[in-house]
Amino acid sequence: MKKKPRRRSRAADLRDIAFMWSQADILRRLEEGKVTQEFFSKAAEATIEAGQSAWKRIKGSSRQRQSYFDWAAVSVALELGEAHCRELAGGMTKGGTYSRLIGTWLRLHDFNDITPAVRSWLREIRNNQTPIDAWRNSLPLEQRIRLNHPRTILEHWKASWSSGEKEQAANNRMGIK
Repeated sequence: MKKKPRRRSRAADLRDIAFMWSQADILRRLEEGKVTQEFFSKAAEATIEAGQSAWKRIKGSSRQRQSYFDWAAVSVALELGEAHCRELAGGMTKGGTYSRLIGTWLRLHDFNDITPAVRSWLREIRNNQTPIDAWRNSLPLEQRIRLNHPRTILEHWKASWSSGEKEQAANNRMGIK
């Protein structure tokens, strides 16, 4: 019989953050107030709290009742967390330090049950926000209401591309201009 993995305690998460903050020049920047002023502002805290509330609503509802705007609030909160962790990791988004930081941040803010795939879809939507919003606004209201999950939005948005747009996107992914 397998034992259930124990959930890490908040104290363990805080120890991880303390360890990571002790690395490189992060401690110096924290003492100078450069990081705290930017990332721990009241507006950022309010944005993260709004994302947490939206995530609770999303988890407590069926996929048909989820809201695009709740997903957008979660996406903005995740963007703040990713930026915070990237800053603490010295601008890197790959590697052990960033992975530990983002994992700890997700646990501390109760976003750890968002799968990496969903986080990736939300990031892709953020990176293409203007064309996706223009495409969504061109749809009839009842279709917009049904298209709310990040994966569904991306699939339908990409399916709406013309063949020239698909070829250009493939070339962009391969680095061909």
